[in-house]
Amino acid sequence: MKILLSPAKLMNLEHQAQWTATKPQFLADSKTVMEVMKQMSSDDLQSLMKISPAIAQANVERNNEWTLKPKKGQAIPAALAFKGEVYRGLDAETLSVEAQAYANQNLFILSGLYGLLRPTDQVMLYRLEMGSKLDIHGSKNLYGFWKEILTDYMNKQLQKDEVILNLASNEYVKVLDKKRLSAPLIDVDFLDYKHGELKKIMVYFKQARGAMARYCAEKQIDALDGVKAFDVDGYRLDENLSQEYKLVFTR
Repeated sequence: MKILLSPAKLMNLEHQAQWTATKPQFLADSKTVMEVMKQMSSDDLQSLMKISPAIAQANVERNNEWTLKPKKGQAIPAALAFKGEVYRGLDAETLSVEAQAYANQNLFILSGLYGLLRPTDQVMLYRLEMGSKLDIHGSKNLYGFWKEILTDYMNKQLQKDEVILNLASNEYVKVLDKKRLSAPLIDVDFLDYKHGELKKIMVYFKQARGAMARYCAEKQIDALDGVKAFDVDGYRLDENLSQEYKLVFTR
């Protein structure tokens, strides 16, 4: 079973875990993307990603510093670099050695800059959402640039009868061509009862995505039956709401 996560907008390089970093697999393509980004001004970035002037200027500086060969302290493993609610749920720093090995074999983080990352792939600080309408050599947007590359890669990673557990956002999973994937894509929803109604509460929804990725890694889950047994933070599978290609967990 392969697992997909989105990255986080919030990043920092502070961590306590002792992980051996690996090199991202699509650095040549990342360089192509970054060559375009380096030409963009603060105003350009504000327009592209709808961000504040301060954040835009910070990312102009990040882009200018970005390199294929970061020095010590400039880059750390992706699962440790990304912050936010999903990564709070994943809590990568406390994964067991066995869970780290599972994650590095089966967990993939989609990225607008790096395309796709293993948890141990080292990343520098950056900001580039997959939905950005960035023209890369005529591709018009990042989906056009990455779709064929990443779909082909995922197909090569899949073993017979595997499924892809989608814990990524719609913005990111759209970069894969579902019609060409050689395995079913299984979506997951997490719903909370509030005032008698089931609702998707985004902060909990994101935390649960990370928690499910962690659960799979710690339990060494290799099939959907194992995923269906997920019982973290009060969530349980709702058989009535679930469908063939969508699992719904409620609490």
